[in-house]
Amino acid sequence: MGAGIIRCLLLYGSLLIVAIECQICDRPETFSPECVAGVANNLSRTKGGHIGIVAARINDLMDAPKTSLLVAQETYNSTDKVLRSLDMSVGAIADDHLVLRDSHLLIHIFNARTTNIAGVIVYENDEGFISDAEIYRNTSLDKALQIGHFKAAAYMPEDLLEQIIADVQKPIVAVTVFLKDGLFALRDQSLGEVVFGVIIPDFRGKFVTPMKLAFKIAEGDNREKDCAHWIYNDGMTNGKWDEGQDSNVCGAVEVCEYYEVTHSGMLVSGGDDDRKKHRDALELITFIGCSLSFVSLLGIFITGILFSKWRANKGNIILLNYALATLFEIITMYVSKYFRETALCDKTWCFVSGLFFHYFVLAQFFWVLIISYLQYKRYVQIIGVPTNKLILKSCLIAWLGPLPMIILLCFFFDGNFVNNNADVCYPSGWPLYVALIAPIVIIVLVNFGVFAMILKSIFHDNMEIPRLADNVMILRVRLVFLLFFQLGLCWIFLFLGKISIVFTYLFVITAPNQGVVVFLLFIVFNRASNQFYKQMCGCDPKKFNGRVQEPSTRST
Repeated sequence: MGAGIIRCLLLYGSLLIVAIECQICDRPETFSPECVAGVANNLSRTKGGHIGIVAARINDLMDAPKTSLLVAQETYNSTDKVLRSLDMSVGAIADDHLVLRDSHLLIHIFNARTTNIAGVIVYENDEGFISDAEIYRNTSLDKALQIGHFKAAAYMPEDLLEQIIADVQKPIVAVTVFLKDGLFALRDQSLGEVVFGVIIPDFRGKFVTPMKLAFKIAEGDNREKDCAHWIYNDGMTNGKWDEGQDSNVCGAVEVCEYYEVTHSGMLVSGGDDDRKKHRDALELITFIGCSLSFVSLLGIFITGILFSKWRANKGNIILLNYALATLFEIITMYVSKYFRETALCDKTWCFVSGLFFHYFVLAQFFWVLIISYLQYKRYVQIIGVPTNKLILKSCLIAWLGPLPMIILLCFFFDGNFVNNNADVCYPSGWPLYVALIAPIVIIVLVNFGVFAMILKSIFHDNMEIPRLADNVMILRVRLVFLLFFQLGLCWIFLFLGKISIVFTYLFVITAPNQGVVVFLLFIVFNRASNQFYKQMCGCDPKKFNGRVQEPSTRST
């Protein structure tokens, strides 16, 4: 007990705090929430300039039981007081370069103008202990992360350092590294191994280039992760974590981006989190559907290669173009996914693969729009003049239509296709909405209107489907099923996914299987296509006259 009182006297020189705190709170391991609050209050009274004392006490405080730290934060807002005391102490530092190390807390202070430092990296050394080093301005973050047993890093790009130098008379930057998360604990939330704090005294406003924090993802760690920053007490609620920062998950590294000074970390969810279960299930269903569609689309192309009369039909030419766009959409999606996972060191290939993926997604929808137009003429307009040069016009519209959106991305987007929450290379922010979501929504709405008019035409108006006299109702239902897939209406489920996870499951069950449905209805169950295969195999003694239905414009 006596040693604890003496230590408190040496650290704080406050008899009142000693009398209250040290008699009850001799060792941090036994601290109660009141003890934690007492230390936090004491730290909040510490004048600037005592960075060594403050750092030592904060380091000790992190040995307190997590439950005490949690209750102290919820009841007394202790974390905010501790962090503010650290801010004040760092703000009084006059040294151009200072490094403090303790068991749970590392502090690197440097002058951005007079030193060559751009950040700090934390890693595990050969003996298995946590070590740290400074990243220099001539070293990229990608290169710095190649250090063995890397755990986390804070990095300031050159543009950001130049902004700080220009805006602040004495550009002191302090990077604090918390190796335990107890101070930041909140109920129902947990953090990664490292929490960073970046303090720049006298700097106001936001960064023009984001500061980057990188966190190593342990092998086999499939928990949900979110980049977050600490929000100080606003007078109404205690300090807390705020999620939703921009992040890039590249292989085994997650890079978070921040546009202001903050204390930051990576929130992780439990291994049995429902979101993870749903994500894994959705990925598996998508992979199975895309694999089946890939094989089915190859079946359509094989049919076109084998039978010249089949591929000469206008309807089948449109079907082949639609299948080609869908096939390359699947291929580029998984190529993009590969580069998304390995894009940390070189984002160029992620950008290129993302552009191609983006292009084929839009191209498929433009072909869907062409099919919608032909189905409208077939089942609603019925009598009309055939479209001149149908194939040429369709190809020009569908294959060239997506190019303005791709050009928009090339000239008005910064080229970073990994700055999103998806697992593929894709744009984010307004380019995503303007160059992808808006065209898709417009096409889906148009096709939904066409779909409704076709339903009215074949059911309400009691129209007889040409060439089909028997079992008309079954054939009409089959037509509706086909049109739902052909017109891309399954994407409605994706837009409704915000309402319920059920709609997301419906989307990944239906959308990836469009190729399967088209193959079954136009090849497997199509009488004309079957006739070609029977003739090739010698199974049909009758000579086939080569007449083929138009699958993209007519129902089977």
